[in-house]
Amino acid sequence: MSSKPDIRFAVITKIPNDHEGNYATSELVIYPNASEHVAGANIIVNPPEFDESMFEDALVRKGSNTIDLTKKQMVFCLIPVFRLGEILIINSYDRTIPDGRKPSKWDVNCEYFDTIEDAVKRAKEVQK
Repeated sequence: MSSKPDIRFAVITKIPNDHEGNYATSELVIYPNASEHVAGANIIVNPPEFDESMFEDALVRKGSNTIDLTKKQMVFCLIPVFRLGEILIINSYDRTIPDGRKPSKWDVNCEYFDTIEDAVKRAKEVQK
């Protein structure tokens, strides 16, 4: 017999106004052939495949000021961890389901709710 997981809902009610406290490192892939697929877009956010050799090259280039848009390569960027008004499903370890983010580790405020209806109501208030 399996027991029901202890979950609750949370809403991000405040995020910092600067570029610190709510940003994590992520990868971008420069894809020069993208113009064959989408006009004017050759940078892929959250690439579908992780290329270890491009990651190694990005680590070696760390601190370089130049990005060559004609060469397929990985570069590092900062992305928000949470968005204002975002509704989260939280497990008993205070981590989000399914990706495991933990609001208390970041410079954000969140409020917890027992029902999704209450969380949706609060998210709408926050986003006004």
